[in-house]
Amino acid sequence: LAQSLSSAGRAEEANAAVKSWLSEHPETVGPRMLLAQLALEQDRPALAVDEYRRVLELRPDTAVALNNLAMLLAEDEPKEALELAERGLAQRPEDPAFMDTLGLVLLNLDEPERAREILAKAHAATPDPSIAFRYARALAATGAPDQARRVLLQNAAANYPEKAAAEALLQELDQ
Repeated sequence: LAQSLSSAGRAEEANAAVKSWLSEHPETVGPRMLLAQLALEQDRPALAVDEYRRVLELRPDTAVALNNLAMLLAEDEPKEALELAERGLAQRPEDPAFMDTLGLVLLNLDEPERAREILAKAHAATPDPSIAFRYARALAATGAPDQARRVLLQNAAANYPEKAAAEALLQELDQ
């Protein structure tokens, strides 16, 4: 019901439906995961963080919650995000999204060599332009500007959230 309401543009009703269920079943993980996803769709990251934390209190090894919480904390709390990302990747070692999260965290911790290694694997596994951008950042930070430029140019026509940052990095590399 909540997913249908959300898809119909009725976000508050979707949230209310999930919260109603959770008021009677507070130990259920699935609805909390859904509430976190709805929060992200509604650009309410703080609520998503809270829900992912609750999920991990209930089930500490929930891989998607570990990964998503790490991604949300990567910029402001990278040390905490590192532990979460590593735990998530340990559960899904071949998943490029999980590799990407750890790579981003490592970039934010100023560990570009480790990030480069992990992001190279993620980039090889998927054509996702966001992953390609982070891989290019790692390449640039580790003294491989020509490779970084090539990666960025391969995705020049794509639309993705980091496109403006990718274009700025490309300009920086061209100077």
